[in-house]
Amino acid sequence: KKVIASVDELQRLKGIPFKLLAFERLLNECPRWRNSVIFVLHGLRRRANDQSSFKEQGDSSAKEIKDIVDRINSTYGPVVKYKEHDDTEPSLNERIALWMAVDVMVSTPAMEGLNLFPLEYVYCHNNPAGVVIVSEFSACSRILNGALRVNCFDIG
Repeated sequence: KKVIASVDELQRLKGIPFKLLAFERLLNECPRWRNSVIFVLHGLRRRANDQSSFKEQGDSSAKEIKDIVDRINSTYGPVVKYKEHDDTEPSLNERIALWMAVDVMVSTPAMEGLNLFPLEYVYCHNNPAGVVIVSEFSACSRILNGALRVNCFDIG
């Protein structure tokens, strides 16, 4: 099976629902991929902002993400593996193991500065090279010349 992975903060601008909707569309329109692909998604909940709207935004984003994941998994079987991390991200060793195990890394925020996760992925996939899909609205799209650039809003 091919494995797609993403590690994102649970915030509206990170575009996780769009990413899941695009994956659902892939499974719907390309039936041959239904038994050949798995999406591994790590959601990072930041608790440092407990008194701010970021916590509420993270809570509503987490619920929306879980609903979409449940819908996809109930329709196509267990093809999305979602794990939520509270106040910490996976360690560097865990991320390196993840990046080395996956075939495609997806980072498609609606707006973002420099996200180092795609760069970690590229470093881990020297031979053979992996596939990185990045949002044209992220700084990584300007740095990673060989990455596939997408408009995260264009899922239709």
